[in-house]
This record gives sequence, structure tokens and C-alpha cells, in this order.
Amino acid sequence: MEFRAVILLPYRHDERAAVELRAALRRQLLTADTYETALWDTFEVTGPEEIEDERGQVWFEYRASLTTSNPFEAPE
Repeated sequence: MEFRAVILLPYRHDERAAVELRAALRRQLLTADTYETALWDTFEVTGPEEIEDERGQVWFEYRASLTTSNPFEAPE
């Protein structure tokens, strides 16, 4: 299973984005109520992509993905 997260920051900050995305993915795993285990070596962050809103404010969008596995399933 794959989980994804997106964050917008008002400035470019790769480290903060990674920390926030990791936290968002942890929350998703907890609320998903599944027996999936995060494979943190698959954690991947992309970005930033500059996005301008209606007021002309530039935002930096970061995306992350994380793969999980179920330790109770038989391997293929």
C-alpha cells in the first residue's frame, strides 16, 4: 500500500518540509487503522514546486510518498 502527503510552505525549506511530511504520513498510518508497517527507506520527497495564489503569494509545494507492508501477509 502507498501513502501520500502534500504540504505548502510560504518559503523554501527542504528540511522542515521533510519533517512535516513524515509527521503527516505517520498520522495517516495511525488513522488508517490497518496492520501496515511503514517502510521508511521508501520515503521519498519531491519538490519544491512554486505555486502562486490569487493574491500573488508564492508557495512552495512539497510531496511525499511512503510504501507500507503487512507483516501478517504471506510473501509472494
